[in-house]
Order: sequence, then C-alpha cells, then structure tokens
Amino acid sequence: MAKLVVIHGQSEPQELIVGEGAVLGRSPECDLVIGGPLVSRRHVRIFRDGDGYSIEDLGSANGTVVNGSDMTRAALRDGDWITVGDCQLTFLLDDAYTPPQSALLLDDSMPTVVDVVDLGARAAGAETLDATLAGKLKARLDVLRAVSERACGALEIGRLVELALDELLRVYRQADHAHAVLMGFGEGHDDLRLSVTRAGRPRDAAGMSRTLLGIATADKKAVLAGDVSADDRLEAAQSIVSRSLRSTMCSPLLMGSRVLGAIQVDTMEPDEPFSRDDLELLVAIAGQIAVAAENSRLHREVVAQQRLAAVGQAVSSLAHCIKNVLNGLQGGSYIVDLGLRDEDNDRIVKGWDIVKRNAGFMSEMVKDMLAYCRKTAVRREPTDLRGLLNETLLMVQETAAQKGVETALVVDGEPPPAAVDATGIKRAVLNLLTNAVEACSEGCSVEVDLAADPGADSVCITVRDDGPGMAPEVRAHVFDAFFTTKGSKGTGLGLALVQKVVEEHKGDLRLDSEPGQGSAFHIWLPADLPRQQASGP
Repeated sequence: MAKLVVIHGQSEPQELIVGEGAVLGRSPECDLVIGGPLVSRRHVRIFRDGDGYSIEDLGSANGTVVNGSDMTRAALRDGDWITVGDCQLTFLLDDAYTPPQSALLLDDSMPTVVDVVDLGARAAGAETLDATLAGKLKARLDVLRAVSERACGALEIGRLVELALDELLRVYRQADHAHAVLMGFGEGHDDLRLSVTRAGRPRDAAGMSRTLLGIATADKKAVLAGDVSADDRLEAAQSIVSRSLRSTMCSPLLMGSRVLGAIQVDTMEPDEPFSRDDLELLVAIAGQIAVAAENSRLHREVVAQQRLAAVGQAVSSLAHCIKNVLNGLQGGSYIVDLGLRDEDNDRIVKGWDIVKRNAGFMSEMVKDMLAYCRKTAVRREPTDLRGLLNETLLMVQETAAQKGVETALVVDGEPPPAAVDATGIKRAVLNLLTNAVEACSEGCSVEVDLAADPGADSVCITVRDDGPGMAPEVRAHVFDAFFTTKGSKGTGLGLALVQKVVEEHKGDLRLDSEPGQGSAFHIWLPADLPRQQASGP
C-alpha cells in the first residue's frame, strides 16, 4: 500500500492512500487539496508505474521538488520527500510489513553481550564531533527525522508504536522483527506490547527477550547481543535458539531518569549482524519514541482528568509544533550534506548545531506541557538575576539577529540577589523573549529591564518590544491556557506557564500593550530570602 503523508504546510495532518494514482493541487477536485499561492490548480500527479510508482509535474507554474531537486517526472522510492509550494510530504510504501501483533516475552538465559551503551552514566551534553563521525551523524539525522515525522501526528499510543516499529524495519534492512514494551501504557495501565515482522519472515519467531528487557529497564543500558545460536550458555533456552536469531539489540525508552519501556530489533541473517553504530542509532531513535510516547501519555492523562475542555486543540497545536521542528532538522541535514560534499567540518558542525537546537526545542515543548499540568515544588535560592537574564537573552539573540531585531539588557542600579527558582524564572523569561522576537519585524527592538524597588522589597523584570502590540480582544485571553494567535506554530501554553511560574513565586504579572505601540510584560517578584535562608543555620 502506498500513501502520502503531509508533514508541513497544511492546516491539519493528512494521509492519502494513493492506490492507482492521485492528483495534488489547489482545485477542490484534486485527490489531495493543497492551498497556497505557489500551488497550481492541478499541480502534480502520482501514479502506479509498473511494479512501482512515479511522480509527474503537470506543468505547474512553480514546479515540484523531490528530495531537494526540481523534476518533471521521476520514479518514487519509499521515504522520498516531495515539496509542492509550501507543503512538504513524504511518500511511504507499507507493503514490506505485516500487521502488528502482541509481543511475546521469551524466557531465556543471558545472550552473548557484544556491546553495551550505559545511558544512565552518560554525561549531559553532545558528543565531540570530528570528521569520522560526520557520516554517522548524517545517517542518524535522516533516521531521527523519519521517525519523528511518522510518529509526531499519532496521539493514540498503539498507532504511535506501530509506526515507530515499522520505521525500525525501514532503518535496519537486515532486521526481521521489531518489538516494543511500554510499561503502564496499555488498557487499564497494563503493559503495551507490540511486534512487527518483515514480510516473508516467520511471525512465530517474533518475541522479546526477558533478559535483554531486564537489562534495558532495570540497568538503563542498551545491549547488543551476538549470535545466540553459538552461545553455549543458551543450550537450555530453546525458546531463543529455535527462533534462529543471530543478532539482537535492545534499548530502554528513557524520559529523563524515568524508564518508559524498551524496544528491541533482531535479525535471523548470519552474515549481517548489528554493529556498535547500529546500537548507538537505536538509542537515538529510542529517545524520539520516548518523547512521543510521553506526549501521548500526557494527552491521555489530561483528557481523563478533564483539566481543560480545549485539550484537543492544545495537543493538535503541539503536534504542529513538532512538525515545524522537523523543518529545522531538514535544514540541518542539508547543511551537513554540503559539509560532507565539500569536506567542510565547520559546515558540518554548524548543521549539527541546528539539529541540537531543534531537538532541544522539542524537548522543551514536552517540558512545558508537564510543567503546566503538574504541580511542582518551587526551590527558591539566592540568584544573580543579572546573570540569569543575560544568559537567557543570549538564547534568542541569534534568532533576533537573523530577523534584524535588536536586543538589549538594561539593569537599573545594583538589584540585590532575589530568592527565586532559577529554572522556572529562566523558562518564563525565555517564553516572553521568544514571543517578543517572533512578533517583531526588521528594525524593531526587544529589551529586558531589571530594576529593584527597595521600599517594596521586590524586583521587577520587564520584557518589552516595539512590535505590533495587541488588540483588546487578544489581551483579554492572552494568559488563557491553549489560547494562541500563532496558529499551528504555537501551543498556547507559553504565557499560561509564565503566569503559573509567577504565581508560584507569589509574584505579580502585568501586561501593557496597545495596537501599534508594542508590548511590555512586567514580572514583580519578592526580593526577600525565605526565612530559613535569611536567618542562617
């Protein structure tokens, strides 16, 4: 079965089963309607061509792009990227995979452990990049993008895991089975278990090793097991040996320090065992699946608690935000490609930086959802607000510079250290700064002011811009959860989270804004230290 998946550029996620053929364009008569001034009425068609599929531009005014290159007619392969106007799609062939089934847990002895990646002991931060990692980086980037784009729109956990397992079989061409166990994600909080088998391979061989699952979930380690049939210690483990598995990898699904479950990939091919690089890539994929799974869990919890009637809109907005992150990953991939072609390590590093920023943004979105929906303990400690604000401003300066927006930090006098939760205040100010930069056009400015009010024992942080300002109807709802003026680019949680952080500090948040006169958000925070800190031990 062939299908088109809309990744970016439409008002909502879409999938289209191609069948014998499909026409894409602006006309309502097209099989997939794509809006925008760059799209012709009948723009492009996809059709069955022998045993495969081909794509043909129908004389459109602005052309059609496949995998970054203009084309008039070309054969399509599984995973090809198609750009029509501002819309990005991916072409997928699902013929190679059987429907998912419940994953069996197989009792076995310890397989031959070839390699281990200890996720619990990994230091925070990125790997050191050198030329030898460039090819691996490019491969990982492409895979992470593919996994993200297939799973980001699936909020139902079973469908999400199914798509992720399908993608694992696409990534590891020698793999015969992919399995997943997510703890507490099933009906009635039972474990969710799924297996996917490559077409032509025996489905009764599909099963997940209890031993490897235990290492992944208890020790937080990703494991590469070698030829189990050659392992003398497995003579008694007929459940494994009889399935003729030659190489197996298993990685935990980690969300921070929490273990959500594990994924496993195995092969029956004796000549194509998995490698250390394959295991490292599986760890990276597991991270993406864990984020998507946690997002799905959060969605289910919020709906179950009926926290807000608009939760459906919020989750949809979050999915669109994740799709926008994919554009950043694609941009990073393009820069890495150029660096590899020209053997330019500086360009490779630049592309990798773009990838890291977008991955960080995706992580921050999930954190925002968790921070808003759950009560958190505020840890107030004496904090140098000048240094905190300067560090936060640096995080938006590059984006501001690209838009031609000036940024500045203005400090009135010497404000005393304030007793605040530095992480919460930084996130709140970053939200305000990001909104301000996005609202401004070239030639505008964004400023952060810090001032103390000794008489009131408080400090005031002001984020102001000279952008378009806000209409009264927008100001009335700007702090409402899930209210957004950004369409698919916003979750509507940013300002609601800012207000929550300020309230947790027993502070005050005020807004001054008029159409055409810019906006200013004032955060008033108590400057006094908590009593137990002020009095000393």
